[in-house]
Amino acid sequence: ILGAPPAIVPPPIFSQGSPTPLSPWGSNAAPANAAGPSDFTRIISKAPAPVVPEATPPASPSVSTAARPAGKRSIPTALIVVINVVIVVAVLIVVFVLRRPVPTVPAVPAAPTVSAPQLPTPAPKP
Repeated sequence: ILGAPPAIVPPPIFSQGSPTPLSPWGSNAAPANAAGPSDFTRIISKAPAPVVPEATPPASPSVSTAARPAGKRSIPTALIVVINVVIVVAVLIVVFVLRRPVPTVPAVPAAPTVSAPQLPTPAPKP
């Protein structure tokens, strides 16, 4: 069939009992004992379980935390004031830069009009 996509073959490392574990084109067969657990797995399974200490009971809540509802955090008012001041100063700088008068280019002086000089007409010769 011309429109069929190519067959998808899982990587050899994931296929159990694959005769070619390292390369899809290789001819090296997997050893017979390769299907069993590795040395690392056997060592970990024989190791004793880690000892986890019991959790300590939480300390009694103090007076300041009892006044606040659980899960609510207060934002410092000073932080809000500083952020607002920074925003206002940034806006003022932008307005100042935009409203600054644009320097005008001085007008180019007009050149005087020049005409050909008027010469007196010569007197007729006798």
